[in-house]
Amino acid sequence: MKLKVLNVVGTRPNFMKIAPIYEEMKKHPAAFEPILVHTGQHYDANMSKVFFEDLELPQPDIYLGVGSGSHARQTAEMMKRFEPQLLEHKPDMILVVGDVNSTLACALTAKKLLMPSKRLAQLWQRFEVALQRRQPPPTHRPSRVRSRATPMLAHVEAGERSFDFSMPEEINRVETDVLSDLLFTTSHDSDHHLLAEGIDARTIFRVGNVMIDALQRFIKKAADSQILQELNRARLGHL
Repeated sequence: MKLKVLNVVGTRPNFMKIAPIYEEMKKHPAAFEPILVHTGQHYDANMSKVFFEDLELPQPDIYLGVGSGSHARQTAEMMKRFEPQLLEHKPDMILVVGDVNSTLACALTAKKLLMPSKRLAQLWQRFEVALQRRQPPPTHRPSRVRSRATPMLAHVEAGERSFDFSMPEEINRVETDVLSDLLFTTSHDSDHHLLAEGIDARTIFRVGNVMIDALQRFIKKAADSQILQELNRARLGHL
């Protein structure tokens, strides 16, 4: 089954995280149909354009154009604009990265919108069979009942914690992890945080830090860049 995946980005740091994932999906056209969604949370058009060009990402297939606002207004506007895209594209999976408002807003929208279909039911059936093949540690917690009428939700950089709920990002992290069906972590600590919060061990996959993939992919390009020399010349020109 070829997966139609909506890859959500909203801020400049997340462009770097999504770039190697998107590139890998494009290498396997028989397995994935990746669609790039830019919420516009970082709303400087020129800066966004530079990041897409430098990271060799195509222009987004979907641009929500949300822009700035309070946390509540921004999150609500993303949800309102993302929902019609889900109904139009009918994805199998939503992939979100990191801990920004775009991450939580699109996760909430995906998991609360019911889109029953035979295809989604088949996908969930395969997912549940795959889970049964993994051996979780003993637990007294009941298994989560998942809706077969929603797209699957995958979270990259799951399990990261600061334990400081005065940070909006911490709220976004925790809520997104609770909602996610596939949790891709960077470290043993991240795994431990999720397990301590009652997340099903079978849904946790330690895949490493995707930023390292981005670094390896672009390190030569960065080394060849003349920006430091150009900035130094500009600085000397002002002295």
